Amino acid sequence: MAKLALNRGVQQYAKYDNYVTSEEGWEVIRKYIPDDKKVWCPFYHAGELGDLFKHKNKIHKNEDFFEWEPEEFDIICDNPPYTNKKDIIKRCIDLGRPFALLMPLETLERKYYKVLVADNPDVRSSVIIPRDRIKFIKDNKKKGSDPCVTAWFAFNILEGDNKLIFEN
Repeated sequence: MAKLALNRGVQQYAKYDNYVTSEEGWEVIRKYIPDDKKVWCPFYHAGELGDLFKHKNKIHKNEDFFEWEPEEFDIICDNPPYTNKKDIIKRCIDLGRPFALLMPLETLERKYYKVLVADNPDVRSSVIIPRDRIKFIKDNKKKGSDPCVTAWFAFNILEGDNKLIFEN
């Protein structure tokens, strides 16, 4: 399993991990994140997030996710490197804050997902399935890549029991 590593402060990803979420992908989750919450978007890639995730209280810095966390934040929300999903989900749970991760839909069938999420009474999970397949930006080619079917996995963000939401 590939690990995030630091190279003079820059997160390094496997070549198939550096897909940037398009604005349309961010819009799917944006409506579930209250404007008054401080959102940490920890996966820097090459800094492309910019204004794609239009949230006024966002923290997006080039720091190692496993070594650093902001002093104040309410929610983690990002498109993590998929080769390290298990460790990322575990760290998010350990941080004890609500979080939303854009991940392959097949994450639901992983054994580690059942252990970390489905069998954990402290974690309410919802899966938000976009109406259309999310397009990603790869090598500065806008919306040119969609390596897999993805959905937003929201943890302790939505009220009530676990949910499966199909976007219109």
